[in-house]
Amino acid sequence: MRKMAVLLIVPLCLLACAFGARAQQPKPAHRVHRQPARPPGSPGRQAHRDSVRRREEVRIRKAEQRRRRAAHREDVFVHRDVRVGSGTRVIDKPVVVVPGSAPPAGAVIIQRAAPEVLALGGIFPPPDPGRTSVINPKDGAVMVFIPAGPFLMGNDKHTETTEAYYIYATPVTVAQYEAFCKATRTPMPKAPEFDPTWEYKDHPMVNVRWLDAAKYCAWAGVTLPTEKEFEKAARGTDGRDYPWGDGWNPAKCAYNTSNGTVAVGQYDESPYGLSDMAGNVWQWCADEFEVGTGHYVLRGASWASSNPDFFRADHRHWHRWQTLKDVGFRCAARSGPN
Repeated sequence: MRKMAVLLIVPLCLLACAFGARAQQPKPAHRVHRQPARPPGSPGRQAHRDSVRRREEVRIRKAEQRRRRAAHREDVFVHRDVRVGSGTRVIDKPVVVVPGSAPPAGAVIIQRAAPEVLALGGIFPPPDPGRTSVINPKDGAVMVFIPAGPFLMGNDKHTETTEAYYIYATPVTVAQYEAFCKATRTPMPKAPEFDPTWEYKDHPMVNVRWLDAAKYCAWAGVTLPTEKEFEKAARGTDGRDYPWGDGWNPAKCAYNTSNGTVAVGQYDESPYGLSDMAGNVWQWCADEFEVGTGHYVLRGASWASSNPDFFRADHRHWHRWQTLKDVGFRCAARSGPN
């Protein structure tokens, strides 16, 4: 037994001594594998330089694009327009001032516009005797003459007064807006799902922001109508609730449908012979709903509206700058002496 124990202990002691000696040996230093330095002009250094150069070129190009956009902006102002003649009127009208020129006296900047907006609203003479309308030579629109004088405005039917002015007989159509886009190199807005290719040329233009409408007006030498002008054109001077008279009649307007807009001119019910003053599309006015909010007045209701109160001549609605598939516009113009 003693011999067997010795035979077992001796190998174990030798094994322990071997492990102990190995543990006491110093550990080799960690070796860092470094790639040999590339000589100047090697492919790796050249690729890095090319990458840095491309990034710098992109940065410079974007900075130049931002500079050019800033240099070509125009300022859209709300201009306090005073005209002295048979009387004096003070109204708010959106006008455009080319960069570098002085804004009109009393104007307040409200929004930046694109460079193609360069024209100011014009003054059109009264129609010839026996006629109630003229043609805008810029876009071919029929402009109906609205005489100066008082009318009943609002739900409370208080008395307001306007000077003589013109207003488009119909909302601006797809064909007219396409002509504007072509002349100014402006892209057409995104088409609505009910007219995905802008096929219906005689339908009212939709998907236009208030600023888009102001740009069109500047190009056509006209303006957006004020609320006062729109309401008088819609209800006349007798204070009627709807363009066709008192009492709701859904047969008199494009109302509560899922089919989208209809051709302009189908509902000729205003006292002045204007079409689509209620229904078909909401229409932008020049006025803010509340001054300083950037919320602009919409009038007239649309094909998507179902509440009869929305179609009343005194109903006020508003929206901001976004495009909507049931919002369009019509234009107005000042009437001066011959």
